[in-house]
Amino acid sequence: MGKNLTNFVNSARMSLQRSLFERFVLPLAAGLVYYVLAALALDLTRGTEGIATIWPSSGVAVAALLLADKAQRPTVYGAILIASFLANYAAGISALQSGGFTLANLIEAYVTVGLISGGGRDSASFTRPGFVARFCLAAILAGALSGLIASFFVGSAFGHFFQSWWTTVSLGILLVVPPAIILAEAILLLRQGVKLKRVLRTTAMLAVIAAVSWTVFWQTAFPLLWVTMLGVIVAAYVSGPAGASLSVLIIAVIGSYATLRSEGQINLGPIDRATAVLFFQIYLLTLLASALPLAALLARRERQLAETKRGNRLLSMAERAAKVGHWRYRVATDDMYFSRQTYRIHGMVNSGPLDQKEALRAYHPADRQRAMRNFKKTLDSGEPTAFEARLAARDGSERHVYVRAELEKAENGKAVALFGIIQDVSDQVAARLALEKARSEAVAEAAHASKLAETDQLTGVANRRKAMAVLEEHVARCSRTGGTFALIMLDVDRFKAINDSHGHLVGDNVLQRIVETCCATLRDSDFIGRVGGEEFLMILPGVGAEGGALVADRARAAVANMNWSPLELRRVTVSMGLSAYDSGSSASELLQAADDALFRAKNEGRNQLCLAA
Repeated sequence: MGKNLTNFVNSARMSLQRSLFERFVLPLAAGLVYYVLAALALDLTRGTEGIATIWPSSGVAVAALLLADKAQRPTVYGAILIASFLANYAAGISALQSGGFTLANLIEAYVTVGLISGGGRDSASFTRPGFVARFCLAAILAGALSGLIASFFVGSAFGHFFQSWWTTVSLGILLVVPPAIILAEAILLLRQGVKLKRVLRTTAMLAVIAAVSWTVFWQTAFPLLWVTMLGVIVAAYVSGPAGASLSVLIIAVIGSYATLRSEGQINLGPIDRATAVLFFQIYLLTLLASALPLAALLARRERQLAETKRGNRLLSMAERAAKVGHWRYRVATDDMYFSRQTYRIHGMVNSGPLDQKEALRAYHPADRQRAMRNFKKTLDSGEPTAFEARLAARDGSERHVYVRAELEKAENGKAVALFGIIQDVSDQVAARLALEKARSEAVAEAAHASKLAETDQLTGVANRRKAMAVLEEHVARCSRTGGTFALIMLDVDRFKAINDSHGHLVGDNVLQRIVETCCATLRDSDFIGRVGGEEFLMILPGVGAEGGALVADRARAAVANMNWSPLELRRVTVSMGLSAYDSGSSASELLQAADDALFRAKNEGRNQLCLAA
């Protein structure tokens, strides 16, 4: 228990220490850097009577506030307050004016941050042209407001002091904030694993710009300010906002030192220090106005290109997974553009644009005209079309594809191109054909099973269940239409004796031969079925008792005259009973009447036909 409590207390203490460190390290660092830069600037300009080029401390304050989270900002304001007052007071400025200047610095930082971010640090990005424009405007407005407040404490409104304060503060914000924010983002990206190569390239380029700037500003033989401007433009192209802002800052530091020393490039002509400083400030503003928007636009372009490449990669992956490609036919040039997946579907390598004829030749000859008609329909009517066709791919395979085409029009309504997709549906077609084949086989198997269920396995004619169903159908039809039919019951004479004397195999053969002989004497519309061991039922549609008797007697005689010697039988005969449908008769009544007639034929000597009474 005691050990757990100790661990908890130690963990809480470490968490509190880490939280305090994270909360105060940025404000303390901002205050220290603010004081050092302010002290250096005041020393360089020798107090309030000197002429400063830039006031970098203002930029430090704004950058710190943008990088700070909501909980840190009050501490940052406090650190800036202390650092500003101490720097001014240590430079020999009165306490009242030091306090006034500090108030002006706090207000300018607050106004700048409020105008450009609305209080949020995530909105600060110098890769967005809109933010760059808002930032520049905020820096100028905050510098003017700060200048008015500071002028009040020195008793000089809208004079030289106001102009000097306004330009130096605005330049300080414009020059320091961008590189500070960009460097903070770069550190974060480095932690996330961004390649060090780009950082080293930017560092080398800035070193070159520093060397060139030093050479330009500390020589008086030639006016070479355009060289440094060219360096800034190159830096913007090479490294984006980071290169542009850092190169301008380097030029500002080197140029400010040279200008305030009344030496170098800015002091080539007979001008006083105030005019030289103003000229240099305008020069820096020109550099910023040229470099920052250009760098932001280039960064946006690079980001858009990266997004486009990423989108194309994702599209290519999706097309490959779905076996879908896209294509575009330009009417004016009569050429086709294929995506990579479209080339794969066609069995081609990526060989550049194709003309329309070459693209159409890829279709199977039997489907080529249909493809052409669909494309022409879309061009003429503007309506989308879709169809399935076969492709004779160059790799020798045949593929089924689904093609959809839509019309692309110009602003004047004129057809510009056909745009569409093509999908390899070979697997779906194969699955559909396999399904259709399986369904056909299932139907055939079902029909076969149904036939087997209704067929006598020995003789191949209908079994008793089927025969009774057919009899019921004929009775129902004749009761509706008024027709007639004859019903014949057939029985093999002395069949039991044949089985007993010669065996069941011979008996089965006898039944099969009798059925074959009877079927040969019947019409195609007549029906025969086995209803018992040696009993058969025949239905003769459209005939009455007289016509049925002729057919039945012909079948009886054919059986009696058969050659039975192959079965070692002397003679086999059949007896028959016949009934005819009469209006109102039922199936059972007809069957009973025929059965009674058959019974009489048996009793009267067999091998004869008897009609129902």
